[in-house]
Amino acid sequence: MEFLKKISISIVVLVFVIIGGGVVLFQAAMPHFWEDYPTESAGDHYVKTVRLKGNIATKQQELEAAKAAQAERQRNTLPPEKEIYEAKGLQFGADASFAPLFENVIDSARGSGIRIRSIAQTDRPGADTIVASGLPGYNVSELDIVAVGTYSEFQAFYKNVLREYY
Repeated sequence: MEFLKKISISIVVLVFVIIGGGVVLFQAAMPHFWEDYPTESAGDHYVKTVRLKGNIATKQQELEAAKAAQAERQRNTLPPEKEIYEAKGLQFGADASFAPLFENVIDSARGSGIRIRSIAQTDRPGADTIVASGLPGYNVSELDIVAVGTYSEFQAFYKNVLREYY
């Protein structure tokens, strides 16, 4: 019986040591846990709110000024002029004026490596907006191309065609 009493006392002492050590470690890890944090008074909160609103108003004014300056810069700068493609043989008819276009398309196809199976040309297609508006002096030709090639070859072909000034 005396043996059980010694063990129970040592177990109780061990539990108190563990609890005490845990409290000491908790206080060391969180030194400000037991302190009361100061609270803001209503006046301090009001002052901070007014300052923030003032800062927001200032920033909004700066933003409006920057937007106005940007708009002024855009108005003062002229847009770049668009180059319009002119065929070298303007003295020829509508069919002959598209010869440079065909030459550019075929050269681009050769350079990119695609193989053209067929090209169908439609002069003055009815669905075109320029033809529908009846503008004098404009020739319109639509090309339907059937070609074979890889994705990268078609990509190179389209890049070459789009670089030209048509």
